[in-house]
Amino acid sequence: MRRVLISVTCALAIGAALMAAAAQANFPYSPAPGTNKHDYSQLHSANGQVPSDLGGNDWKYAATPEPGN
Repeated sequence: MRRVLISVTCALAIGAALMAAAAQANFPYSPAPGTNKHDYSQLHSANGQVPSDLGGNDWKYAATPEPGN
């Protein structure tokens, strides 16, 4: 009985590890279209420059609280 329990536990752990989704991200982040991703001196963004796909979610990335918060 103990061997079956260990086998089932291992099978579930392996199954969960295989089915886990990988993170989907663009890496390295290029701040402008046409940036050479192999030239590391171009892979930085200026202060205040944010990705164009924030869609109103910029509050998630703010370093300071909003006024009145």
